[in-house]
Amino acid sequence: MIIPVPITDLTYITQVAKGNTDFINDMVDIFISKTPAYLEEMRSYLDAQDWPALGFLAHKLKATYAYMGISTLKEILVLIEKSAKTETGLELIPGQLDFLVLHTKQAMQELQQYRSDN
Repeated sequence: MIIPVPITDLTYITQVAKGNTDFINDMVDIFISKTPAYLEEMRSYLDAQDWPALGFLAHKLKATYAYMGISTLKEILVLIEKSAKTETGLELIPGQLDFLVLHTKQAMQELQQYRSDN
């Protein structure tokens, strides 16, 4: 049996919040409610080849992923942002975005479990 490795780590946000569980819960709820629409928006920008908008949104999402302790996916956002802003390596973005979307689903499940436990 393979045990999935968690990709979220709420240590950082817990430190920032100084243990304020209401703040942590609010941030988790915001991530869960807003992130799917942001990822759809990223896909739309990719399809339209709107590189400035894609780069801006990837930049905006980096902090959100960092707060949720999803460092691997934050680094994917860094790569997408850099490629979009410099218009280099654009052929890599579709795969990176697919990876981001797939693993964000796992992160969302972990965060939903956290919320049901708290």
